[in-house]
Amino acid sequence: MKKEDFLNIKYISQAEVEVTGANIADVKIELISKISQLREQVGSPFYFQKNGITTGDHKSPEHPNGEAGDGWFGGNWDWKRIKETYVKAVRLGFNGIGIYHNSIMYSWHLDIGKDIRDWTAKKKIGDNNWIYGKLLLDPKA
Repeated sequence: MKKEDFLNIKYISQAEVEVTGANIADVKIELISKISQLREQVGSPFYFQKNGITTGDHKSPEHPNGEAGDGWFGGNWDWKRIKETYVKAVRLGFNGIGIYHNSIMYSWHLDIGKDIRDWTAKKKIGDNNWIYGKLLLDPKA
């Protein structure tokens, strides 16, 4: 991305991306544009995690390529709202969708990588190990 690309993105600023530690030149504009659109459709801010884009320790190869972002939405979330947001993310063209719960709140992995996949992960407070699972939703939703 270039700094001027942020002029065309409604809900995410350059500062929100840079505060994660990411170099904006390494981030794909398509990723930020889609997250901005999802933010608008969901009606809640999306907060990127520190090291949640191109930096940090990630299993997903899309992160170093600037094709993935990790973060959470503001507001109260229940499983119904999670499912509705998942459907919106699929329709926007996210190929990788991970939904995490750390015993306190939900967070998301969203990517525009080539492979279509989704998953869940959970962990208990004080535990650093995520337990991964499959996300099974009606594909006609």
